[in-house]
Amino acid sequence: MHQDSAKNWTLADLARLCGVSGSSLTGRFRSVVGMAPMGYLQHWRMAVAKDALRHGHKRIGEIGLAIGFQSPSAFSTAFTRFAGTSPTIFAALKRRASS
Repeated sequence: MHQDSAKNWTLADLARLCGVSGSSLTGRFRSVVGMAPMGYLQHWRMAVAKDALRHGHKRIGEIGLAIGFQSPSAFSTAFTRFAGTSPTIFAALKRRASS
């Protein structure tokens, strides 16, 4: 999940990698990490996106594709819902704060 966040992961994929059922993985993951695997994956993807936006080396669409979104608009919508601001505004604010 960390090494290939762009992959279209499913709970079944993750459970198969761990050699357990989806419900077993979810229960154990939730007890150790504090959230379900797919929720954690979304948090991980957004953390990677925030880091990329802070450093400003890629365009927003490239960042979205790199973390598994099929289009820039899908990434922008998900990021805005998650972070409370659009990727463009987030990047501008973070760059302004670091200068």
